[in-house]
Amino acid sequence: MDRKKSKKCKSVAALAYKSTPFFTAWLLMCTLVLAGCQLNLLKKEPDQDQPAMGSARRDAQEPKWIHYPPHGSGMAYGVGSSSVYRDDLAPAIQSAKENARSELLKGLRVQVQEETYIEKKKQTSQHGATSFTSKLRQEIYSRIPQIELSGIEVTETYVSQNSSAVYALAQLDREQVATGLKQEIEQLDKALKRFVLLPDDLSKHAQLKRLLPASALMAKRDKIEARLGLVYGHPPSVVTPPEEAQLNRRINDLLNGLVIVLHPQGQAAKAMEPYLLKQLTKSGLVISSAGVADVTMIYQVRTRTKRDRGMYFTFADGDIVVKDEENRIVNAVDAAAKGVSGVSRDQARVKAIKQLGDRLGEALREGFLKRIMSSGS
Repeated sequence: MDRKKSKKCKSVAALAYKSTPFFTAWLLMCTLVLAGCQLNLLKKEPDQDQPAMGSARRDAQEPKWIHYPPHGSGMAYGVGSSSVYRDDLAPAIQSAKENARSELLKGLRVQVQEETYIEKKKQTSQHGATSFTSKLRQEIYSRIPQIELSGIEVTETYVSQNSSAVYALAQLDREQVATGLKQEIEQLDKALKRFVLLPDDLSKHAQLKRLLPASALMAKRDKIEARLGLVYGHPPSVVTPPEEAQLNRRINDLLNGLVIVLHPQGQAAKAMEPYLLKQLTKSGLVISSAGVADVTMIYQVRTRTKRDRGMYFTFADGDIVVKDEENRIVNAVDAAAKGVSGVSRDQARVKAIKQLGDRLGEALREGFLKRIMSSGS
């Protein structure tokens, strides 16, 4: 019986073997499918981490700079790190780079060094400065955008073996950055020369109109010098040209001698004068009630009051026209305010006028500074 089965199996095998085209095609197809699966498995293994890894390296041993940042003549370094959440390396790498840049700046002691240097410069260069000129310069300085150190580069990143943390190394070439900052200072010095050459036979207001934009340029120069001090680690060896110091004193003297006279139009405007004066003198401006005016401020106020459900509502609006010594309009502002009182009509009116005076005074100050900044940019 077994012999019969054996013979039968041999006969089937022989028959399949003889059916060469069908058997060969079937065998070839199986072989290709198996080979393709093996290739996919081989390719999939190394590519799993590639998109998330980015440019970060993962070595068998931690690089030394993680714990011991490098030191080099003329270079500054910073090391930053970031934890990895949910196996997502991309945001961790970006965060580590930002932290490295931040640590480098901390190493340069940005805030302390800058504040110390600027304060020293104020004490030595602000000859003839009064309350107004000092506050004005500080206000202009605060509005100059922060000077960024564009030379900071992230040179290396590393992912820990268990993929729980990412590290980044940032560096700054001090000399290269210093060269760029010095060039910016040279360009500002050239721009300031045209202000130095302005004749002094014009009226005070006419001179100020042309000279004040130089204050914004000088403030920007101060910020660049401060950044240069950070790069070097000590006050920079950049000397302020004597003609620029003289220009600064000239602007201070003109501002100190400026005569500003207020001309209220009507009783409501007269009632607003104390509040308007408060805003103007807050910046150190000297206001005169008489004399030959270099600048005249003519202002008026309109009010209306209504009562609704036992409450008094006063609506006030006003405008100020600023004229120079030749009676030409150099600026104009307007504002509106509302006062509410449950006590009396007069109290609501006082509240509205006070608020209007504050807003008009602030609008004048902002417009004044805006013209300086836009002209000096």
